[in-house]
Amino acid sequence: MYNHIVNDIPNNAVTRWLIDKANARMRSCKSKHVLVKRYRKPKEGKKYGWGGSLRCKNATRIALYLYERPNRAVTNFQKQFFPN
Repeated sequence: MYNHIVNDIPNNAVTRWLIDKANARMRSCKSKHVLVKRYRKPKEGKKYGWGGSLRCKNATRIALYLYERPNRAVTNFQKQFFPN
C-alpha cells in the first residue's frame, strides 16, 4: 500500500521547515499520522543510492508520504468513540 500524498516539492530550507513544523503540530495534537519526506530527483552529477534513496543535500525535490505513527498510545477518548 502506498501512502503517497504529493510529489515535486522544491527541496529548500523553507519547505523542509514547514514539513517539520506540520509534524510537530500533528504530534502535539496527538495525531496518529506522521509526514515522511523522501528526497527525489538527484542534482547534476549525483545518482540514486541503493534502494532508490537520496541524501537531502543531493536532491532537488521532495515527495511526501503519510504513515501511521508507530507505538501510538491509545487514549480513553479513542477507546470510547473509536473501538477496534
